[in-house]
Amino acid sequence: MKKLRIGHIAYTYKPLIGGAETYLSNLLDLLSQRVSSQRVYQAKNNWAKGKELKLVPVWKIFRRKPLYFYNILLNLYFPSLMKEDVLIVSDPFHFWPVFWHPHTVVISHGIRWDRPQKSEALYRGVHLASAKFAMKFAHKIVANDSNFYRSLGIPLKPKEGMFSEVVKNRWFIPNCVDTKIFTKTKTFGDLVNLNPILVPRNIVRGRGIHLALEAFKDFNKRYKYTNLVICGGASDPNYIVEIYQQIHNLNLVGKVYFLGSVNWKEMPKIYSSSLMSVIPTLYEEGTSLSALESMSCGVATLSTNVGGLPDLPTIKSSVDPMELAQKMVYVFKNRDKIAKEQLSEVRKTYNLKNFKQAWFKVIGE
Repeated sequence: MKKLRIGHIAYTYKPLIGGAETYLSNLLDLLSQRVSSQRVYQAKNNWAKGKELKLVPVWKIFRRKPLYFYNILLNLYFPSLMKEDVLIVSDPFHFWPVFWHPHTVVISHGIRWDRPQKSEALYRGVHLASAKFAMKFAHKIVANDSNFYRSLGIPLKPKEGMFSEVVKNRWFIPNCVDTKIFTKTKTFGDLVNLNPILVPRNIVRGRGIHLALEAFKDFNKRYKYTNLVICGGASDPNYIVEIYQQIHNLNLVGKVYFLGSVNWKEMPKIYSSSLMSVIPTLYEEGTSLSALESMSCGVATLSTNVGGLPDLPTIKSSVDPMELAQKMVYVFKNRDKIAKEQLSEVRKTYNLKNFKQAWFKVIGE
């Protein structure tokens, strides 16, 4: 492989706060073995530091993320972007300002046009148009789930064609996990004492925290000694108020614990301390890294069947709280057997070796 200069276009990278940022971190590590240099062109924030960073100035208007400013001002680095042999773009929406580059690789982390709220019609339209534009003009696309392609008319079944080119220059490479780091390990004694049912999700509406609370109320009637533990950051004040009100209305005060954002290095201990994990996503989901990390740590994991989650070996439920509660009971009863089966599949398939080999083919061709 020719020693390439790689530029990564990512609205967020540092600090590592979610699956997309962790995906990029893994990608930087593995590509460093085969390329001459890498730079990340990310939006400026107070915590972004690193010699590999090119910080794009942005402003926040009307309390929304300044994604449009990022797209507009990204080309302040036009001379530097021109020198990159390949631009890896971490979302189709950010392909617009760099469509002129001859060698772009656009990554999808799950579809962004499935928010059901009427107020999000413009958001849905913009992101669907961005995906279609990238499908037509991007040199290559790497989707981390099969649902992205199905939503754009390519008849791909869940798990079909993983780590391969499913149509010309269009690849399906799922999220993968470092199985050496995410493994059964020492636990947090105080957390173990809670008999935790873990929800490793940031507290935003699409991650379905309210759905988990509804299901847990029924589940907890049978397993009164368990507690719901939510591990993730919060960015929507209105949704946080709604969640606290729901906890009060469901009589779950004292049964729900919030850990906040946890350093990813501590997450193996969090998973290992838990009896079961639940991924209650409602929309905007690819192949959830949290689900993979949990299963890699030997924790039985249940998820909804939304977005890219059918590409994973989680036990599936619809987004109906009654069904989710029933599936929680089933997984809990059979958690040792389920955890063993999921662990085996994750370590065999969703590992960094497969991730690396597929990406080397993408960049090398």
